[in-house]
Amino acid sequence: MSCLSQRIIRFGTLAAILLLVAAPARAADKEALPPSTPSHQTVPEAAAPGSGGSGEPLSDKLHRQGGVIRPPGGIDPAMTQDPPAQGKMPVIRPPGTPGGEQDVQPK
Repeated sequence: MSCLSQRIIRFGTLAAILLLVAAPARAADKEALPPSTPSHQTVPEAAAPGSGGSGEPLSDKLHRQGGVIRPPGGIDPAMTQDPPAQGKMPVIRPPGTPGGEQDVQPK
């Protein structure tokens, strides 16, 4: 082969290698950038009357209810659950202590 054709082959090979190396690096740079944010932010409109919101600040409402958020009453009266029956809580004493099994030797 002539000297010119060898140079063309070498240049082509070098160009292909550089392209294969540079393409993933360029793609990684695009993924590392944070998403673009809009130049302005919109403020949500005030709630329309009758849409469920009240004009009262939420902190005042929470203070009036003693710090407990309660759902509105009468939504589904059939969906209730009674509290568990109040009884004596069973206590399992550790082995070797008064009231516990005396035959068991703790490890």
